[in-house]
Amino acid sequence: MYKVSVIIPVYNVGKYIIECLDSVIDQTLKDIEIICVDDCGTDNSMQIVEKYAEKDSRIKVIRHKKNKGLAQSRNIAMDKSTGEYIFFLDSDDSIKKNILEKLYNVAVNDMLDIVISKTFVYADSESKNSESVKERIIKIDNYLQMKTFYNRQVNFENFTDIFNEVSCVVWGRLYCRDFIEKNNLRFIQKNILHEDNGFTLKVLSSIPKITSISDIGVMYRIRTNSITENMENEKNIKKKLQHLSNSLNDAYEYINTKYDADISGKIISIAKSSGSFSYDYLIDNRLIYNHPKVNWLPSMFGIFNTKDRLTFVVFFIKITIKVTQKDIDKMAWWIPVRKWRDKFRAKFN
Repeated sequence: MYKVSVIIPVYNVGKYIIECLDSVIDQTLKDIEIICVDDCGTDNSMQIVEKYAEKDSRIKVIRHKKNKGLAQSRNIAMDKSTGEYIFFLDSDDSIKKNILEKLYNVAVNDMLDIVISKTFVYADSESKNSESVKERIIKIDNYLQMKTFYNRQVNFENFTDIFNEVSCVVWGRLYCRDFIEKNNLRFIQKNILHEDNGFTLKVLSSIPKITSISDIGVMYRIRTNSITENMENEKNIKKKLQHLSNSLNDAYEYINTKYDADISGKIISIAKSSGSFSYDYLIDNRLIYNHPKVNWLPSMFGIFNTKDRLTFVVFFIKITIKVTQKDIDKMAWWIPVRKWRDKFRAKFN
């Protein structure tokens, strides 16, 4: 068994994968395995990975038959990994030379479930003069700033503080395998963005013991053609909000299954009003693109299209005034698609 499994999903990062792999291979902690997941990109990324794997037996390659996204790539890699601890890294980022050793020593010495390092946010050479990228760097850097704290046991009394202090990203953190497996922690099984939000909510709701150290771990690159950046435009904003909704709903389902109704309701209520899991916070801080054409109030309820808005409006009417079954049938008559009509009636019967 290795001390640490480093999990790296790989997708169209030919320009950056060498820097990423070099930063992991050159770690002062040598007893590690490096799991690279081929997520079916179209460039030469995996050719580079294969050359590295030929020279370093610690590099393991997992191949997909089709693109599955970060969440499922990480899940598959976790299932195949053997390390005592797990460390996630994006393939266009890199890590400081001694960070795995520092995180591992802290985790083992204090018997921690999670150890969090700091992040350095920067723009790549092609994006550094972009005003939108500069603004995004400031916003992300502010969001990722965390206080240093030691041996903090998450519990039902300090959820509010923890949820507001801990950002939702999964990279730059060392996770204890026993904690992960004991609590059956996995990412949502969908190809979406914002998979980090739901996973982090699951992790924190499983009451881990956490330390946040002052050392920088990940060098986080902002680039204009990244997966996240490509979603930051008017055309894709509704899709991105739907991804976030899916990720959080998956976490809510996990929490509802894990705890009784009173406890799960309390955790979810706190999460919805906290930083990483609040639509308001993410929108206000431009971590979700703030476009005036998006109706943010309905989006908080997972409503992103005309059909959903109609359902929302009628539901509001029904709970504010007495609406009979006959009234519902009359309203359903105006819905043009039969499948929608049936769904509408079923929802409000």
